[in-house]
Amino acid sequence: MGDRQRVLRLSVAQTRYQTGTLSLEYSLLRPAPSTLAHAEIQAERDPMRQPARHVPVRAFVHSPAPGADVVMEMDCVAVSFNNRCVEIGVPMHLGLTARCVVWASAVRRRDPVEDRRRAG
Repeated sequence: MGDRQRVLRLSVAQTRYQTGTLSLEYSLLRPAPSTLAHAEIQAERDPMRQPARHVPVRAFVHSPAPGADVVMEMDCVAVSFNNRCVEIGVPMHLGLTARCVVWASAVRRRDPVEDRRRAG
């Protein structure tokens, strides 16, 4: 992977702009999540379908890190799916959303009661 591609896959975790005695600071903390390969998705055999609206889900997401992948279970939204996998929107920093495709078994619908309990 070239340097340009590597930079594009990184998310900006923190920015701070200051003038005069202050400076612009970028902190690159978390790279974009890993996604399944085209051959694994098999969209030709089983096309991806889009729900009427995005579905709130909990998903196990892999992010590459030096030495090993980091696996996190996080709140996401399901954007499209087929019988094998689900394309999810993963919240990143600064309000950005990264998309990746994960195995269907790594995703479950979020419980609205659990969401309210966490929020309150």
